[in-house]
Amino acid sequence: SAGLEVPVVKAVTTFGKPGVAVVSVSHRREGYFIGHLDGEAPPTLNGDPIGPDPVMLSNHDVVEIAGTRMLFQLKD
Repeated sequence: SAGLEVPVVKAVTTFGKPGVAVVSVSHRREGYFIGHLDGEAPPTLNGDPIGPDPVMLSNHDVVEIAGTRMLFQLKD
C-alpha cells in the first residue's frame, strides 16, 4: 500500500483491523485528533503510544498501526 492516499473527509474515520489495532481520526473545529479504539498493542504517534484519549494531530505526524506506517498530511 506504499504511496496510497486516504482522504479523511468524514467527521470520524477509522483505520486498522479489529482485534489487532484500530484508531479513529476525527475532525473537530480545533483540528484533527487520533485515539486508540481497539487492540492490545497500542498504535504509536511519532513513536509514542496512543492512548484512548484523543491526541491532536499535526502536519507530517507519523502513525504506526500493527506494523503499518502512515504519514498524516494536511492539504492546502
